[in-house]
Amino acid sequence: SRKIKAIETNVDINVNANNSVSYNYVNDVLNETQSSSYGFMMGLSKYKEKKFSFNVRFGPNYQKQQSSLNKEINSNGLGTSGYGSIRVFLPAKFQISADANYTYNAGTATFDESFEQTIINTSIIKTFLKGDNLKFTLSGNDILNQNRGFRRFAGGNTITQTTFNNIRRYFMFAVSWDFNKMGASKK
Repeated sequence: SRKIKAIETNVDINVNANNSVSYNYVNDVLNETQSSSYGFMMGLSKYKEKKFSFNVRFGPNYQKQQSSLNKEINSNGLGTSGYGSIRVFLPAKFQISADANYTYNAGTATFDESFEQTIINTSIIKTFLKGDNLKFTLSGNDILNQNRGFRRFAGGNTITQTTFNNIRRYFMFAVSWDFNKMGASKK
């Protein structure tokens, strides 16, 4: 992370790589299954106390999943992912916030269908009391109603794609009270 002083903003660059190899026998023939992922992300963030904060990250990735017994059937493909969040402090002890996660996985030789989803969550917060210890929060999760599970996996001599249900769009009202200073002695 590096701070750009002229605009008081942090810049982050992240590079990641993962690799796993497994072996098994199929009809007395040794099979090697390789699963790798490579990614790059760049981000910006800024924070001003009691005013606002934001964080945004985005970058490409590449997934490689293949079996040595059938190299033309693989799940190699490009993807992208991103994240963003913002919180703004308003007058009268109100805050609004939102965050978003974006995922895209391209179709592959094995699975021709691509996967894309954007999950957006929002909230409005009103704080009370001297130390803002009491909070009323109204939140909406998965506003676009796109939250669904997705996974591609290579193991043994198989490459699988699984989709599954998750908790999707919902709204919630919460009241929280931070009383961690209760009973503390006065100085």
